[in-house]
Amino acid sequence: MRASALHDSRSARYGELARIIYHMLKKGTRYQDLGPDYFDRLNERAVVSRAAARLKALGYEVTLTKQLGGAA
Repeated sequence: MRASALHDSRSARYGELARIIYHMLKKGTRYQDLGPDYFDRLNERAVVSRAAARLKALGYEVTLTKQLGGAA
């Protein structure tokens, strides 16, 4: 990894951490990890659409049917 890329990566993480701490102090709350799939759950329709479009671009025929009861 290039030194500048490593610096950019660290800067991004430090910036994200600073924003988290700022909001915790501002709101007087404790940190709560929202989970690795938080953004997927937040905008499920966009995630499904992008996945289907990617499969179509690879030459697959895509038919989507949501399961009753949520995720498998």
